[in-house]
Amino acid sequence: MLTPSDRVKLITQISSLLGSENWSVIDLTMKQFSLPTSQAWGSDDRASYIMQMISEASDDVLLSLAAHVGIETSPRTSVIEPGFWLPGAQFNRKAPEVGAAHGGP
Repeated sequence: MLTPSDRVKLITQISSLLGSENWSVIDLTMKQFSLPTSQAWGSDDRASYIMQMISEASDDVLLSLAAHVGIETSPRTSVIEPGFWLPGAQFNRKAPEVGAAHGGP
């Protein structure tokens, strides 16, 4: 489930990317994702149009549309493994005794 913040971010990113297309591609895309279209949009602001048309879309549709326009939405797993770490090894270093670090008794 997307948080409201996630939805806002996706909607604005989708609108920005898809907004660079011409009107026929935008409406075709909306129709393919079962989203509304409007023939009576009062401006040439494509991003605002897209925001309005997708704002009520389900999370699944938003995620599919995001993937369609090239937005990666799945978390990436890290494949970085530090070379100094030994598999199965545990760190068991004892803390220095008080005074030992300063040359004391």
